[in-house]
Amino acid sequence: MISSVVPEKSPSTRPHCDQSPRVFALARLPYSPVVFFMVPNALDAPFMEPGSPMRMRVAGVTTDIAPDRQMHWLAGMAPNARTVGLLSSRRTHVTASMLQAAGAKYSVTVVPIEASKTQFMPAIDALNAYGCDAALMIADAQVFNSASVQRLLLWGMRQKKVVSAFSPHVVKAGALMGQYCDNAAIGRQTAHMVLDVLGGAEISSLGLRYPDRVEVAVNQRTAEMIGIVLDGSRLPPNAVRFGNE
Repeated sequence: MISSVVPEKSPSTRPHCDQSPRVFALARLPYSPVVFFMVPNALDAPFMEPGSPMRMRVAGVTTDIAPDRQMHWLAGMAPNARTVGLLSSRRTHVTASMLQAAGAKYSVTVVPIEASKTQFMPAIDALNAYGCDAALMIADAQVFNSASVQRLLLWGMRQKKVVSAFSPHVVKAGALMGQYCDNAAIGRQTAHMVLDVLGGAEISSLGLRYPDRVEVAVNQRTAEMIGIVLDGSRLPPNAVRFGNE
């Protein structure tokens, strides 16, 4: 979602724009700083590319959890997972590379594996070929649908491997654990950014922000089935626990 925070100049000063609803929002707001929110894999968005002329007038909050925060938590909750397969597509290669770099700080080798929801079995084969101890999911619609999610969870169960998800629904379905954003908190965080811009802050100084509030979930039944002991000391008090009914 994208929101203009400064009124546009008068219509007479605007260049002509195609009125098609497919026209990208930023092209329709050529004179305004823009704040976005609820954008997954924001580092791969065209307006965030280093050479994009739009980048200097765009800031916002992604739904992604900060790469360092993801890898710190995964390394702590699954210390034996030293090789982690990251299933992604060509549309999320920047996000994948940032997670790969973050993993190195915790002596975790993150292996990007190109995957497709329509031909998912090669990705499963690659997880096995690389000897992955875990699989890390990101919110990539080119990779995950209900069928591919179920296939990955089945791999985790059969191979007794960790699957770290981006949604509590996937954790409830059988992933060992997951980190995800709080939508209401992102709304508040975005509102503060908008107020900063309206107060005179340079939007280029705000840039991309990760969620301030991060929720976590674990599946205790899955942990038992794959032989993982969950370190409760690493879980926040409000952690959602599934599989203990």
